[in-house]
Amino acid sequence: MTSDELDLQSLRGFHDHVGPRALARQRIAESFLDLTRMHGFELAHLSPVGRAEPFLRFGSAARERCFAFRDRKGRQLVLAPDTIPSILRAYLATRQGSLRRPLSLATAAQVFRYRRKKYRCWTQLVATVVNETTPLAAEVTLLALAYDFATRYWPASRIVACDYGVVDAICRQLSLPSHDGRDTLYRLRKGGTPEPGRQTDLVDLVQAIEHATDQAAQAADQVGEVRRIAPWLAPRLDYLQSILDVAAATGLPLSLSWRPQAALDYHADLAWRILDGRRLVGDGGGYGADALGIAPGVTHCWSLAFSADAIADGQESPQEEVPVHAVRLDCSAGFFARACAVLRRHGLSVRPIWQARKLRNTVAGFPPDAPICIVGLEEEARGAVHVREGSSGIPDQKYAVPS
Repeated sequence: MTSDELDLQSLRGFHDHVGPRALARQRIAESFLDLTRMHGFELAHLSPVGRAEPFLRFGSAARERCFAFRDRKGRQLVLAPDTIPSILRAYLATRQGSLRRPLSLATAAQVFRYRRKKYRCWTQLVATVVNETTPLAAEVTLLALAYDFATRYWPASRIVACDYGVVDAICRQLSLPSHDGRDTLYRLRKGGTPEPGRQTDLVDLVQAIEHATDQAAQAADQVGEVRRIAPWLAPRLDYLQSILDVAAATGLPLSLSWRPQAALDYHADLAWRILDGRRLVGDGGGYGADALGIAPGVTHCWSLAFSADAIADGQESPQEEVPVHAVRLDCSAGFFARACAVLRRHGLSVRPIWQARKLRNTVAGFPPDAPICIVGLEEEARGAVHVREGSSGIPDQKYAVPS
């Protein structure tokens, strides 16, 4: 490449999609948003750019992984590395003067994040419940929505949930700050050793719960085992049992994990993964006070997320609708344009070919199932065009073209 040539190759992790691959992503997003409307969510359209500070303060998933830059006023901005700060920004703009009212929002938004995976920019499908005063309502709504959507693509999907409300209750019982408890469990997962005292007590109790629940196959029996080991967890376990009861009543395949070492600093309440076999296809759950501190007036937030790109990569690309190939021969440009407009008004997709040098060669380049409409002087004189059916199912029919 010479110094005068422009490099138009895609950047690592950024992909352009055309034709069936683009159509697949569009249909997946439309399917998700249609389903969220059935579950009572409002549509949100989010700006992909925001002030850096809320994103940097929100959870470990976004920190140090942002595409950051300064604008002409010197403000530090980012391409959104997560959707939740953007959702909360939209919530604050929508609920000015009534911030305590709950709101359920859904979006298909692009997110941008430095990472080693295939996509550094992808379309995230998100449904979020903000400031719902009944946690049970928020959690079972999102669980049902997640399962309904997942089974459209992976019929054998299942949900595995870990209740970090139990972890927080244990920390309160031990007078250990919740953040310190999360950090202790995280370091344990990385091979670290807890400090003597309350951190060791936390790890001992968590491991005792893990061992006891391993002996029980059913989620309800696991809750009973935890109740036996730590009866003072009864309020939280009662709530967890109510979620299991709703899941059983509605046919949700919900199981529990009692290994909270993967807890992130922004996890709160019930956090869950949607699995196809062992493959993670979606996730969701509650967000803690540290994460919600970026949005004044927001006290509760739950969300779920899927990647439209990951779903599309795992599915066969859909076949695009084959349009009518309208070929202009020697008619006037005005008549040809009116003929194409008439076909579109009748619900047909039209691909106009304005200049055909040799009709036979032009038609030979069409898809074999393409319907064809030849528009020449004869058709202009009659004031009508004729669509000849291919194998696409569009009927052989004549259409009047008014002058």
